[in-house]
Parts: sequence; structure tokens; C-alpha cells
Amino acid sequence: MQTKNTTQKYMVALAGLGLIMAAPVTSHAFTSSAVVTETAQATVTGGSAAMSVALLNVSNNAAAATIGWTASAGSGWQQANQYIQIDSTLTLAGSGIQTYTDNIHSSPAYAGVISSVTISPAGLVNVGSPASPPLPTAWQIVGGTNSPVAVDDPNNAALIGHTGYAWFYHEDKSQVPNNAGVTTFFANAASYIEMETAGQPPAIQFAQGSFGNSTTNTNRVYLEANFNNALGGNTYKTTTLTVELFTQ
Repeated sequence: MQTKNTTQKYMVALAGLGLIMAAPVTSHAFTSSAVVTETAQATVTGGSAAMSVALLNVSNNAAAATIGWTASAGSGWQQANQYIQIDSTLTLAGSGIQTYTDNIHSSPAYAGVISSVTISPAGLVNVGSPASPPLPTAWQIVGGTNSPVAVDDPNNAALIGHTGYAWFYHEDKSQVPNNAGVTTFFANAASYIEMETAGQPPAIQFAQGSFGNSTTNTNRVYLEANFNNALGGNTYKTTTLTVELFTQ
């Protein structure tokens, strides 16, 4: 009999619930009588800026000693045989990683004019004729183990099948504005030389002027150079291709 009483109570409860659900809902106008707003703020401490760099072969991801190209005179843009792997922690506001050359202090040192017309000191210096215009070089950063887009003029987005604006011309610490696309004097932490900026994980500049979150703290920097004006038999070189961690 105890079981029966329990069942009846359960059924009564269901019936009561049904009556409540069926009852009409009375609508009331909403009137705000007073509003109080407060400020909520937290100043976060800690955070860090750290970086390690490895030079690896494109072909097999094995460690390499230097960056090189397999190219011939007049062959245009060619990708380097090596890439730079960056492992970074950038959880401190204002921290980032930038890249540039400093060919006035390279070996060989660029000995030519730094022109407001067309000459940029960035790139690969002609070892036998260091006053000649350097061969332009460029970089592209991708997240994780992703592959780069095809080699291209960094400022040419019109080629069919090319992403466009994923490559960045290297800038040089001694550059001046010129008609070849350099619009400013060199400036630390400028967007055109910054590869990564603070974030968890760091944000990478995947296209010119466009930063986005990487899915990992390990990113790859691929390199290219333009051999259109190279002469066969010459060696072109820079010893100051720089990857720099900074805070500000």
C-alpha cells in the first residue's frame, strides 16, 4: 500500500504541473527606475618574452649551419634551401620578434650609395663588388609545420595562383625612403619588420599588415631572394640577417 500512495502523489504532482504550465502569462511593461554602473579592472603581473631559433633544411628538416640558395643568373625569385624555426613565448605586452639586415656592418659591408631613388641596402651583398646594389631578399612566416606560398615578388598580388602579400621584403637598418617601395626610415618594432607579436600563442604577420593567432608557439620563417640581376660566377652574401626579440 505504501507503493500505491507514492504513485498517487507523483501523479498529482504531474497534474499540478500541467495546470501551472497552462496558466496565462501576464505581460508587464519594463520600467528602469535607477541604474548604477561600476568599473571592473585588473592589472595583470608576470608574463614573459623568450625566443630560441634553429636553422633547418627545407628538404629534410635537419639542422643546418648556414642559409643558402641553388640559383642561376637571371632566375628571378628563388626560395632558400633552409628556413628559420622560431620557438617563442610572448606573454608580455609590447613584446615581439622582428627581422632585418644591417649590411653596412656586414661582411662584406655594403659600400654603395643608399639612394632615395631606387637603392636599398637590404639583401645579399656582392662579395667581389660590394658597391653594387644588393640582391633583394624577403621572408614569410607560417604557423607550425605549414608550407609557404609560392615564391613571388612581395608586392605583386596579381599573379594567378599566388597568394600575394604573404612575402615581406627585408628591410635594412640603414635604409632611407625610396622609389623602390621603402616608405620610411628604419624603425624598431615597425609593422613591416615584425614577424610575431604578443599573444597566447604569439600572433604572426601572415600577410602584409595582417596579424593572426598561430596555433602553436613554434613557427617557421621561409626566405627568398631575387636573382634577376645576379651575375654568374659571383657570390652574394650577408652576415647580418637578424632575428631579434624585443620588448617595449
